[in-house]
Amino acid sequence: MAQISTQQIGIGGVKPTYVAATAGGDSFSPEGRTFLHIKNGGGSPVTVTVTAVGTGPGGNPVSNRVISIPATDERMFGPFDPAGFADANANGAIAYSGVVTVTVAALRL
Repeated sequence: MAQISTQQIGIGGVKPTYVAATAGGDSFSPEGRTFLHIKNGGGSPVTVTVTAVGTGPGGNPVSNRVISIPATDERMFGPFDPAGFADANANGAIAYSGVVTVTVAALRL
């Protein structure tokens, strides 16, 4: 499991850096304004799951967030509230149904 560094989107913009998705999953810092940008360069859809570990605002239950990314497509995914998605180490867990030609960036507004 690799830790994906969060890149800040500033007033001047950002040129995101993408990393290869890891077969065992990855982690990121769900800080409330963090999004994942996931690119699927492969010929089959990929399902991405961010695991819920707590409760959301007001103590409401939070479910895993799941998105399907079509072949040769990309999606922005989030934001992720730390109350619902950060574990005891302040990390969120990302799982992928496949990782061949899948890249990801964590971006914060």
